[in-house]
Amino acid sequence: MNPAIRYLRIFAIVAVLLLTLVAVMNWRVDPLHLYRPANEPTFLVGTARYRLPGLARHCEAGLIVAGTSVSVHQQPKMFEGLFKDPNDPRRRVVNLAMDGATAHEQYLLLRLALRTGRVKEVVWDLNYEYLRGAPDAVSDYDGPFPAFLYDESRFNDLPNYLLSIDSAKNSLRILIGKFTPQRLEDLQGPLPSQVSLSSQPSLPSPYGPAAIAKAMERREKGANQFRKKVVPDLTNAKLLASFQHNHAALIREFPNVTFRLYFPPFSSAYFDFLKKHAPGLLPIFLQFRENIFTAVKDLPNAQLHDLQSDIALITDLPRYSDPIHFDEKTHHEIATAILTHTHPASESPLAAFKTWLTTR
Repeated sequence: MNPAIRYLRIFAIVAVLLLTLVAVMNWRVDPLHLYRPANEPTFLVGTARYRLPGLARHCEAGLIVAGTSVSVHQQPKMFEGLFKDPNDPRRRVVNLAMDGATAHEQYLLLRLALRTGRVKEVVWDLNYEYLRGAPDAVSDYDGPFPAFLYDESRFNDLPNYLLSIDSAKNSLRILIGKFTPQRLEDLQGPLPSQVSLSSQPSLPSPYGPAAIAKAMERREKGANQFRKKVVPDLTNAKLLASFQHNHAALIREFPNVTFRLYFPPFSSAYFDFLKKHAPGLLPIFLQFRENIFTAVKDLPNAQLHDLQSDIALITDLPRYSDPIHFDEKTHHEIATAILTHTHPASESPLAAFKTWLTTR
């Protein structure tokens, strides 16, 4: 036999054996919990788009918090205390909200959890800016979107997960114990920066007009990019198409699940920014809210709550860390309002909001 051919055969056999070893190791360790649920405390990657699909696939929760960054820090324990189920006193709550998640990313992730058949309720924020663009758009917020974690094809797992170098690194870290054990709850709380600031009175508060002003400075610097890249994708047609393709489609697919949708209470500073830099968006957002009122009426297992029309809430700036994010107290008030249905979406509060917006 030709020595070169013999060498290539040996090389191919060794390569196949090594690749098989890597694939088996990654399958058995399963660092992203794609095939089996996590045992807490465990290894959890910080990047939500990689961490959350495995948690969703094996979800044992009866209630899911979903949406964007405004919901990321909603506390599961708080929801467990408020949304008690007499038929399931030990019912768990899991927060699957993601920073910068497009409507379609929210759909893909939430669908994984709903397909377990255990979820009975969903609390889901409606954030204008992440309903923009194409209905099936995904973002590069955490790098290229890992679609293989959200589909049902095991063939995609082989090159992207089982033979992945990153997976192998994480598996080895787990096998040799070189990682800091974490619990899901540790990744669902106040931002570390906010905790450290609030615990040190000598430092500026992470909430209030000063914090908002600092955040607004960053927004002002990015205003041109906002007008060029974001505003063109925020049309009524695109917003409604995205809602129908993602939210409404999921609500119809799971008729036995109660969906509690809500417009989060963005601060008055957010609308001041729009009024200054993109005034054309204001009538679009107002019309979108009316469109959603109508759309939700055709969905018998959905509710719509309008916290954004609560003028007293959105003008109470000490609650806010930036134009759209708020403190733990406000999170609790939102959850309570949704549970007690004190802010149902209707024309009357929206009309009052319109008047407030046009007379500022």
